[in-house]
Amino acid sequence: FTQEDTYRGDGLNLYAYCANNPVSYVDPSGNICETAANRIMDKVAQGQAGKNEQKKLSAYLRNKQNKGGLTSQEQEVAKKLGVNGGNKSSGRSYTSSADIPKDILNTKPKNSPDVKKWYDKGGKISVDTDGTWTYNDWEGNKVSYPDGYPNFKAAGMVNQEADVGPFQGRNKDFQTAKDLGYIKSEDGTWHHHQDGKTLQDVNTIFHDRFRHRGGISKMKNNN
Repeated sequence: FTQEDTYRGDGLNLYAYCANNPVSYVDPSGNICETAANRIMDKVAQGQAGKNEQKKLSAYLRNKQNKGGLTSQEQEVAKKLGVNGGNKSSGRSYTSSADIPKDILNTKPKNSPDVKKWYDKGGKISVDTDGTWTYNDWEGNKVSYPDGYPNFKAAGMVNQEADVGPFQGRNKDFQTAKDLGYIKSEDGTWHHHQDGKTLQDVNTIFHDRFRHRGGISKMKNNN
């Protein structure tokens, strides 16, 4: 190698890239190799993958999906991890609110941003062939709404998650998270996930911009 290893150039041989073991090496920036990804996928299947491993695998699958697609096994794991629902067809992107047919408008996720106002601000909307809406804002951010709920995690907008058990209500759930040692980000908002037990720390601007229904509304409707 002609360049010093910027990741592990701290030993006697500064030019032994990845300690001469690039196959099992895990890049500290978050990228993992195929071997490591397969190992974590096996752990996911067995329910033994830790949160950090799931995060690294999600990044790997998202990157591979964008570059060409996932295998059937990877699609199943991606679906479990909420990585854009696996390999979805891109469906159709609409250039204006008037371009969206009435039958498609009728499938708009409940409480999601107003279509016309969204386009007036410079945003765009696409709808996958499976009916999943994706809102693309005017700053390059996008959030998909599989089953009508926002997938902030797949959008890379979740800073941390807190399992607070069955939701009891906003204030009680926030207090439970605090009691468990979870400190919300200064610029974040606790989002109630539709699974009925998980709080997600999401940037307040995005949480408000990509309007939605969540776990609280689902809880109220079930009571």
